[in-house]
Order: sequence, then C-alpha cells, then structure tokens
Amino acid sequence: MFVAFVTAYAQQVVPEVIPALKEWKSSRGKLLLPVSGKIYISADEETLLKKYADILAADLKEMFGWEYQVAVGKPSRNGISLSLCKADEKLGNEGYRMNISSGVAIEA
Repeated sequence: MFVAFVTAYAQQVVPEVIPALKEWKSSRGKLLLPVSGKIYISADEETLLKKYADILAADLKEMFGWEYQVAVGKPSRNGISLSLCKADEKLGNEGYRMNISSGVAIEA
C-alpha cells in the first residue's frame, strides 16, 4: 500500500512507487520513523479506518520488522495518522495525500 516512506528525503526526484504518483511536491528535510510507534485514527473515523490502520501496521511489521500499534486519538510527533477528507475530484475514489513533517499524515 505505502511502498516507501521509511525515510522521506526531500528531493526533486519523484519516488517510484506502485501505483505511480500523479503529483509530487518536494521540500527540504527528512523524517526517520522509529522502529516502534503508533498509527493514529480519530474516534469519529475509527469504524471506517481501523481495518486499514491494522493493514498498515501489519505491512510495516512484514516489510521492516517494525512494531506499530493502532491508537485512537490525536497524532503525536513521529507518528502516522490516517484520516478521511471530503470528496475531492482531483483525488478520485482511490487517491490520497501524504504530508510528511514531524510525522506522517495520510488523508484519503
């Protein structure tokens, strides 16, 4: 699902991921995620997102050996958050936005 955000290096080269990115905006900096952490979802979206947060946690474990737990609440520094946005024609039905700063925020 999320092929590579182990380390997010800001550069002009578009990452090669599957499916291919439609748009990429780079900036300066990097984020190193810890080997254990949390994937946050809001209480309002728990019913819709818990399944996907569990899949992401399992993928991180399988691919990298990382231990991530799903938590309901406000994201913390170096955490991963999943959320839903209003319908967006530009994103379509399967698109998402990922913002990497002091953590990783994925909005679909």
